[in-house]
Amino acid sequence: MITYLSRIYIILLIFASLIFSAASPATRDYVAESFNTGDGAYHFYDDFPTEHPKSIHLFQWLSAASLWLLYQASDRERFAKRRAFEAAAYVAGAGCILFFWQSAIVVILLLSIMGFSWSDSAPARSQTAWILAALFVFSLLLRMEKLPNVMNQPLQPDSVQYVSYSQECEGFYATHHREPLWAWVNYGLSRIFPVPDDVAEHGYIPIRLTTIFLSSAGVLLAYLFGKRWISHRVGLAAALLMTVNKALIYRSLQGLRLELLILAVFALLWLSWTSPSSKKAANGITIGLGLTGAILLLLRTSCLPIVFFCFAWSLWSGKQSLKQILTASAICLLPVMPYYAYCWMEYGDPLYSGNAHIRFYYKAILGEYPPDGQRISPFQFMFQIFSWYETAFYTAAGVVEAFWGRYALRLFYLPFSVFLVGCSAAGYLHWLRTPERRILAISALLLLGPMAFFLGILIKSPTVFDWRLVAHLFPFMAYAAAEGFFFLVQKTGWIGKTGRVQ
Repeated sequence: MITYLSRIYIILLIFASLIFSAASPATRDYVAESFNTGDGAYHFYDDFPTEHPKSIHLFQWLSAASLWLLYQASDRERFAKRRAFEAAAYVAGAGCILFFWQSAIVVILLLSIMGFSWSDSAPARSQTAWILAALFVFSLLLRMEKLPNVMNQPLQPDSVQYVSYSQECEGFYATHHREPLWAWVNYGLSRIFPVPDDVAEHGYIPIRLTTIFLSSAGVLLAYLFGKRWISHRVGLAAALLMTVNKALIYRSLQGLRLELLILAVFALLWLSWTSPSSKKAANGITIGLGLTGAILLLLRTSCLPIVFFCFAWSLWSGKQSLKQILTASAICLLPVMPYYAYCWMEYGDPLYSGNAHIRFYYKAILGEYPPDGQRISPFQFMFQIFSWYETAFYTAAGVVEAFWGRYALRLFYLPFSVFLVGCSAAGYLHWLRTPERRILAISALLLLGPMAFFLGILIKSPTVFDWRLVAHLFPFMAYAAAEGFFFLVQKTGWIGKTGRVQ
């Protein structure tokens, strides 16, 4: 029965993708350009200059040459008897990149699908090193190629605020309504590369380069995390999707905290799920949990749910003792509490950095800002302005929007986006019904957190939720899409457990 249901579901996803592709000129354009590496395919993002004069020859030659890394990372047994065909495929791919840069994403995807081992079993350490090298180099090249488009353009308003606050703050934690860690990063960069006086008009290249490198590092950690906690092929597929994902490429140019947030989330989950092999290792994990928890809270106050959950999970599962968790909590809160104290003294609310944005949603839904001086907490907004059942409905609607709706499509700005979103639905269901995978689904929901409610209430408002606030969910969306795809195709009987076509 499951075999037929899986085949029907995959066929339905293919038809849904075709229907979406033909639904309107806008969707046809969206799908066609999801294959396109060129600047014009980024017009989806209003502030990205798509008609910028620049030379791409260097990136073409570097990308073509880097196909050698894909060759080294490929499964040597797959083409043992067809070496000529394999060589021809890589030469053809290099030619396409050199003569038609717009094809680079398709070339990378096709050669990766063709060459990588897609079995569940992890590859040898030497092959893993080649995989990591290929992922990092292509992630970096696809992002650096877009840097000339924005290098002399104004930074986004939030990024300008961080740069400005890092130069203006009168105290270490006096970063206004912005959590301080990213302002500290900007300050550290400014000690090496001075901030220009006209930063608001002409940007600040060092912070853009920083997020480009952090984004590329996030791809590597996505593969390693997936390989360790799910499977090699799921981690590899997710990392590959992150490498060529234009939504993440675009975001990496903005000089904001998303990339560091993704890295810290991976680190926190990895540490909280790890069973220490010795007392020394357990103490190391205790310190790591405290530090990564602090990093997340100093990046986004809204990370409180996932930090609390990871600490509680590590205690409940026996990986850490009560004493160790209390120590980790102290390490976590020690650098965070001064900022909460600053917000309390300055604004009368220790969580002001997150709660300050409630005014935006209040205005979007009710048509006016709260009365002067009135502070609205998320709890008040969710359970006093709205009834509990309305809150439950909008939260559920926000979850659907984030993981399967408009925002999922914006994040899956890739070839076959509709198909991948559909596969992710199967992946989430697989996680929920599999005890050892359930924690992945819980973690993804906690990373979305209360934003699900605010995303949901904007359904009845012309105001559009800022999709970058949920962009840190994409690695888990990619894991779910990959796991759902492999699960479905395996159940159809079309491929075996080794990943080879039957």
